[in-house]
Amino acid sequence: MKQIVMVMLLLVSCITNAQVLCLRAGKTLLPADYASLRYTQLTNRPFQWALGAYYERSHRNQLHYSAIGFEAMTEFSSNKVADTDQRFGLASAVGLCWQVEHEPWLYKDWSFSKRSSFGLAGEILGDWYLTEAFTLRSFLQQKILFNPHLGRYRLVAGIGIRYRLDHY
Repeated sequence: MKQIVMVMLLLVSCITNAQVLCLRAGKTLLPADYASLRYTQLTNRPFQWALGAYYERSHRNQLHYSAIGFEAMTEFSSNKVADTDQRFGLASAVGLCWQVEHEPWLYKDWSFSKRSSFGLAGEILGDWYLTEAFTLRSFLQQKILFNPHLGRYRLVAGIGIRYRLDHY
């Protein structure tokens, strides 16, 4: 998976130079730990698009749950990241997600397609612009998954650090 993400980032960097990487961590209500890497393509409009990959993991009551997923989101910022006059900002995002769950005891006879689920995702984001390159971002994300056998809703809250690759 690392190779796919690196190739994707290198191809996009050849096309444009306005990019942001965000490393995020948080907790879900399962309870599970959540880690995510997100790439955001900045534009001159208040709308940006973002691609991300995430991993959830939990060890509770002798169950070892894990899930991997991908997101394609459209972010709407109330202010531009390039504005250095503002210290704080708000954003929201909506998009699609795909998640594959793995729990060896529970899903051992399930096929890959039965363990995967597509869905919708929405986020509320808060930004604190530390420097021109770094932004501290808090997030609250709600996912609605379409496979009822795996659960319909996921709520994630956490914090992340964004790095703008084209800062001058």
